[in-house]
Parts: sequence; C-alpha cells; structure tokens
Amino acid sequence: MEAWDVVVVGATVAGMRAAIAAHDEGASVVILSAHGLGNSGSDNYSSGLAASIDESNSMSHRDDTIRGGDWLNDQDIVSNRTTLINSHIAQLDQWGLNFRRSLSGSPSSEKGLGHKSPRVLTTGYSTSRQIQHILEEQCIRRDILRRGDWLPLSLGSFRGQITGLVALDMVEGTVECLQSKAVIIADDGFENAWSSGNSTSRGLSISLDAGCQLRDLEFVSWNPLGIPDTELSLTVDVLQNGAKISTTNGNEIEITSDMTPNKLASKINDEGGTALLDATSLSKSAIEWYSGLRRAIKERTGLDMFEQSIPITPRIEQTVGGLPVDEHGRVVKGNWNTWFTGLYSAGGASCSGLNGTGIIAGNRLMEDLVGGSSAGMHAGKWIKNKNFSGSESINETLFSAKAEISDMLSNADSNNTSSISNIKSKLWNTISTNMGFERSSEGLQNAAQELEKLEVEIHKEELVDGNMIMNTNLMDILELKGLISISRASIIAAQSRSESRGSHQRSDFQETINETMLKHTLVDSSMQINWLPLRKSGSGTWILTPTN
Repeated sequence: MEAWDVVVVGATVAGMRAAIAAHDEGASVVILSAHGLGNSGSDNYSSGLAASIDESNSMSHRDDTIRGGDWLNDQDIVSNRTTLINSHIAQLDQWGLNFRRSLSGSPSSEKGLGHKSPRVLTTGYSTSRQIQHILEEQCIRRDILRRGDWLPLSLGSFRGQITGLVALDMVEGTVECLQSKAVIIADDGFENAWSSGNSTSRGLSISLDAGCQLRDLEFVSWNPLGIPDTELSLTVDVLQNGAKISTTNGNEIEITSDMTPNKLASKINDEGGTALLDATSLSKSAIEWYSGLRRAIKERTGLDMFEQSIPITPRIEQTVGGLPVDEHGRVVKGNWNTWFTGLYSAGGASCSGLNGTGIIAGNRLMEDLVGGSSAGMHAGKWIKNKNFSGSESINETLFSAKAEISDMLSNADSNNTSSISNIKSKLWNTISTNMGFERSSEGLQNAAQELEKLEVEIHKEELVDGNMIMNTNLMDILELKGLISISRASIIAAQSRSESRGSHQRSDFQETINETMLKHTLVDSSMQINWLPLRKSGSGTWILTPTN
C-alpha cells in the first residue's frame, strides 16, 4: 500500500496550486486525475484573473463580489480571498506568466463584468490555460508526481477522519489504495449534467458517498458568449476591448456597470436565447492578444471574428455549489465548527462562499489560486504532527471497491446493448429544461421523478467491455452514477429555496427574501435538506449590509 501525506484529486489549476503549497510545507504529495494529464478543463474559463493591484485596498473588489453574489456570500471569506490574491499575482509574474501590461510595465487591468473598477488581468484569451502551464512547470520543478487516468472510487475514513483513497488505475487496469493523512478534492463541479464536456464530478460523488453534504447546488454561473453548435465559448474580456453585443433584431445590448456574466446571459435569454457578438471594432492593442481565439473560431465555424459578427448563446460555465469549506479549505460538517478531519477541497469541487449565487469576471481563477493555496498550505502544516492511521478501514474500503468492480465486470458481454448515450441525453435534457434560467415547482418535481428513473436505469446498466485496462465503458457508468446522485441533490436544493435569487429564479416564488433565505442549502446522500448560516465578519456583523 502506498502512503502519502496529501493526495490531491484533480490536476486542475486549484489542484496543482494546492499540491505546490502542500509540497512547500514539506508534505509528500501525489496528484490524481481521472482523465489524461493536461486535460484539465482550463479552456472553459470565461475570463481572466481578478485582483485589485491598481487600488489602495481590496474593499471595492470585496463589495463588488458580494453584490455580484446577491448577498449569499460568506463575507469574511470574500474579504480573505480578495486580499490574498495580490500576492499570487506577484508570484505568477515571478514564475513567468506573460500578463498584458500597461505602459508602466505592470500588469494591465480591465473593467470586467460585475466590477465597478478595472481589476481583471489577462494574457489575452487564454489566461487560464497559461496559468495551467505555469503550474504544471512548477509541479515538475518540485518533482510532484502527477498520475493521469486514475479514477477515484472511494474515500477511506475512520471515526470521521480521512484515512486515504481508493482509485482505479485505468492504464494498468488495477484498483489501488493510497493511504494518506489528508485528501484535497480539487477536480470539478457537475457541469456535465447540462452537456458533455471534459470535466469530472468524481470528487463530489465520492465525498457525498463518504457522508459529506453538498452546499448551494441550486446555483450556476453562465458564460453568455457560447458559440452555438460547437464546444467553444468566448472570453467575456473581449467586451472590455471594444466588442459589442446586439440582439438578432439589431438592437445593441447595453453593458451597464452592474452587469454580471449571469445577468448578461439572462438578458440574452430574454431576447430569444441567441445574440450576435461584433468584435470587428476590437481595439488595435487587443487584436494580437486574441488572434488565437480568432483562429479557433474560424476553424470551427468558418467565421472571422474580426470581420464578421459571431452568433452567441449562453451556456453553463461552472456550477457554483460543491463541498462546503471554510477559509482554509477544510470541508465542514453541518456547521462551521466541525470538519471532516483531513478532508479539504478547492476549485470547482468546492463552495467557499466567495461567489454566492454566481461568479463575476475573474473571480473563478482567483478562487482557484487562493483557495487551492490555502487548502494546500493548511493541509501541509496540519499533517506534520499526524501519523498515518486507519490501515484496517482503508483496506476494507479497498475490498469493497474491488468487489463492486469485479461484480460489474462479471456481467460484461460484448453482446450487451449500451444505454449510456441515451441516459446522458435524458439527463442533459432534464437538467437543462428544469434547472435553467427559470424554474418552477412543477418542473423541479418532474425533474426529481425523471432522475429517480435514470438512477434505476444506470444501476441496471451492464458493461459491454470486460477489460480492466482503459475501460471507458466502465468509467462512463461510474461517473454517470455519481453525476445523477449529485443532480438529484441539486433538485432538492432548488426545491427548498422558495425564493428567486441570482441564477435561481422561481416562477412560483418571484421575490428575494432576505429575512428567511439568507442561508446556504446543504444536501446529503439520503437527499435530506439542511441549512448552514452565512458568515459575516469576525465580530459577527455585516461587512456589507444586504439590500433587496
């Protein structure tokens, strides 16, 4: 049995930043990725990186984030994140990230969606990918081991404390056990419930199975600039460089100072669901930074974004909800004073309370970097005086996982008919129809019933491929089982929030109710709803008082 101080699930921006921080505290670290290395989903970020480097303090960034999250943010954590990000900018600069720069030579700030002041930094259209490459390089320099095609199967725990993780090594075709003092869940949310993509929700699903609750699953963040009939989405940063949006009737959509990505997506939806992006007047200084995006769009659509209008439609960028964590990335259990000992989360799999109901421009990358670093640093320090424990319990977890895989393989037959594609299509249709821009009691109830049926279907699904090595059929079934469970939990959360707030808009509860609904939903594996209070300041008072 292998033993590591810290196991990180997800070779994402957040995952690698967590691994680097834990390693720098002296911990032995391994990163596991359900997909191949480099396939981290870093291409689907809708904006650059938000930081108040040109301001005297981060208060305005903090306040814009709270307003953009419709007051459902944990305000002390917002203050923490917006303060700490500036040191990460300096570090990325030192590591060689090529920011767009001002005439003074410092990184140039743009006024992104949801911000009242310029504070979004970019490397052009591929900021997240460039940061991904920088972090990969830093992991290599530190000899941090990264393993691709390792599918997490189960978390091991004993008396409420993490003991390790069991995963399927797809390359070798073996089920492996990794004993650890801490595990950091840092893969993705459950975006794949809306449409296909290269994200994975395995971290969420194994955590849910292990007894964790999931928080605020009813909220999502939209990218308003998806390109129909392709997997491509444009970065909203083009809007700060001269691009404009108009309806299909030719009426320009005004980008106001309080316009967030979610509000813009909702506006486009209200205008029929599609619009046109005009980037033909992009500023000369910006054209070279977006040439790669121009090339990608032309290859997929035949359209030249610098010469022709591009059709756009909103699509899900990221689910906001996930594992409930505090400012250190510790996964909390039912209340803020108790944590699932040794379990951390960061990035898309986590819900730190930074974003509230939706993500303003640049805050996703900010959360990945600060949240990942905070989780890794705390884990790296916490494990120093801890011993490995629970060998018997992690072996029991390994035995159970092997038995489940063996049972699935025993029924494999090339003559079996796979229903995976059909089940995925039903899931996408159910979630897109009932968890989109407008929700209703009837629609959510229909979704709950349909998901229960899909859960029965996926558990009856039999393998076509009986080989353990690179068995994508097996991987699809395991991922889909977990994804359906998380989707069911999201419906419970949406049904329980009897108000309209941010990306959760109810046709039957159209008012925002601060008096009773300023709290977080929590859903467990038995689909029971609980609530977690908002965090205010350290003294218990509002940093920014909620308004309707």
